[in-house]
Amino acid sequence: VDCEAALGRLLARYPQDPSGLALRGALSLRKRQPERARKLYEQAQKLGRDEFYLRLDLARIALVEGKEDEAIEHLVRAKAMVPRYAGAGNPYLQLAKIYRKKGDAEASRRELAQFVRLVATDVEGRLQLAEDHLEAGEVERALTYLQEANQVMPYEVRVHRLLARALA
Repeated sequence: VDCEAALGRLLARYPQDPSGLALRGALSLRKRQPERARKLYEQAQKLGRDEFYLRLDLARIALVEGKEDEAIEHLVRAKAMVPRYAGAGNPYLQLAKIYRKKGDAEASRRELAQFVRLVATDVEGRLQLAEDHLEAGEVERALTYLQEANQVMPYEVRVHRLLARALA
């Protein structure tokens, strides 16, 4: 509740505190002030603060600004910092989406494949990979993902339709 006031006191006393600047950046982003958030995050980075969530936020800001290549850089760096993070806003799915939009199907599949290795229960990712591999004529690779998806959701109609397509 008193976050902004506390940050104000901290930064009044230590205006170059990288943690305080990063926190103020996060607060600015929550208040829908992405330009201000970017400046604060970049200032915090120059002072030595470089962390996973800061990179995810900078990627989000870059995407809103239409700077996909910059977003990719931040997401790749975030992924290197915490390679096993598969929660909300994870770098793998964001990168897969950006690469797909840019027309780089192979890079998109690579990111999605890394993600499904981390999340054993992700059926959607496996189905997307299976469809991609079927379209590329790579039936064996598609079958691997479909069999995994079937183990997670044995009664999912979409899985069985794709399995039938692959086996045919």
